[in-house]
Amino acid sequence: MSGYIYIWLLWILWCVVTFYMDKSYTRTIYGLTILTLITTSPYQLIVFEIPINISTLFLLGLSIVLLVYYRFPIKQYVYIFFICYLFVIYFLWKLTSPIVSEALFYFFGVLIGYLVLKLASKSFAKQVVIWSIGMSLGQILYNAICSSYYLLYGINSDRFFLLYTLVLILLVLHYVWRLFLIRVENLVKWVEVKKKWIH
Repeated sequence: MSGYIYIWLLWILWCVVTFYMDKSYTRTIYGLTILTLITTSPYQLIVFEIPINISTLFLLGLSIVLLVYYRFPIKQYVYIFFICYLFVIYFLWKLTSPIVSEALFYFFGVLIGYLVLKLASKSFAKQVVIWSIGMSLGQILYNAICSSYYLLYGINSDRFFLLYTLVLILLVLHYVWRLFLIRVENLVKWVEVKKKWIH
C-alpha cells in the first residue's frame, strides 16, 4: 500500500489545482491531466520488451504537445535532457548502491529537481512541462536500460511517480504561495485607498 502513496499525493494536488488556481483553461487541463494520471497509473504496456506505464506514455505525449505549443528556446531543451539523464543516473545509482535510505533518496531527488526547474524557467507552466517530459523520457530510458541488462526488479514506476509528484506539489505550493502574497498585497493597497477616502 505504501507504494501507492503518490495516488494520494496526486489527489491532494488535484484538490489544490481545482480549488486554489484561478478559473481558466489551464486549470482545466491540469485537473484532467492529474485525474488521467491517477486512473491510468496501475496499467502497463510492453513495448519492444520494455514495460512502460500507460501514465508515463500519456505524460510524454501531452508534454510533447505542450512543448510544441510553448515553443521553448534551445536552453530549455538542454534542461529537459539534463533532467532525463539525471533521472537515469540517479535511479541507477540507487539500484547499484542502495546505501541511502528511501527518505533521503526522495529528499535529495526533490531538492535537485526543484532547483533545476527554478534554473530552467520562471514560468510555472513551462516548469511543469520541462519536469514532465524530462522525467517521462528518463523513466522510459531507465526501463530500457534495466530491461536490456535483465534488471526487471529495478523497474519500479512507483518511485518515478512519487518523485514526480513530490516535485510537482512543491512547485504548486510555491505557485499558490506567490498568489497568496499577491492577494495580500492587493488587499493592503485596497485598505490604504479606503483609509485615504475616509480621512
